[in-house]
Amino acid sequence: MKSIQRMFVVSASLALLLSACGTAEESAEKTNGAAEQVEKEQPQTEEKATETSTDEQEEPKEQVEQEEPEVQETGEMTGDEGKSGTDEKVRLPEQNLTYDENGQAVEKTGFLNTSDNQNYSMYVLDGYTLEEEEPGKDVVMLSNDQKSFMRIEMVPADMDLTTVEDIVKTTAEAISPEAEKYEEFKKEGMLNDAVWYKAATEEDVVNLILIKGETPVKLSIYTPKGQENIAPFLAMAETIEAK
Repeated sequence: MKSIQRMFVVSASLALLLSACGTAEESAEKTNGAAEQVEKEQPQTEEKATETSTDEQEEPKEQVEQEEPEVQETGEMTGDEGKSGTDEKVRLPEQNLTYDENGQAVEKTGFLNTSDNQNYSMYVLDGYTLEEEEPGKDVVMLSNDQKSFMRIEMVPADMDLTTVEDIVKTTAEAISPEAEKYEEFKKEGMLNDAVWYKAATEEDVVNLILIKGETPVKLSIYTPKGQENIAPFLAMAETIEAK
């Protein structure tokens, strides 16, 4: 009887042991299977993370490339605006003018005047006045001696300078048949490429000058004979600037 009971106990123990082994193997298989599934899914997750990271890095680059031209365009506009502001030249109300008088250099103050008749401004010395003579012609004259004056005629932009030169010559010959081209002057400053004629009457000496350069202008300077002091007039004429 004790032998039977012992065998029953042993059989029950073996059954429990086999059951436990089966459960452990199933658990191990499940665990191994889960681990393999994790290993299989992990690379995909890493690939997605890598792709996401790469996309995030590339997007700012594209954005920067799109924004750079806008920055450059803004800089160019600013440069143009600055240039445009620089082109608007402001003239001071006074300026010292230097010219030769009796063989000596003289410096006097000129005051800014703007012509209401023609499109220019210039500095006028004290003791002289700028006045409109007729449409398209102004005169600068001595306040106390109106026999000495300079006529100013701005040359239209669409007018050929060769034609104007012929007009200067014709005008000089109309004043005096003995008028001639004058060459004995320093070809510098505004006179660098000037055309100059001299004519004389019984009372006056007339210097007719075509100033070419950036602001073409025709000057006719009248002075009494024996008082041919035209240096102050030329000093003032050199300050003429088109508006």
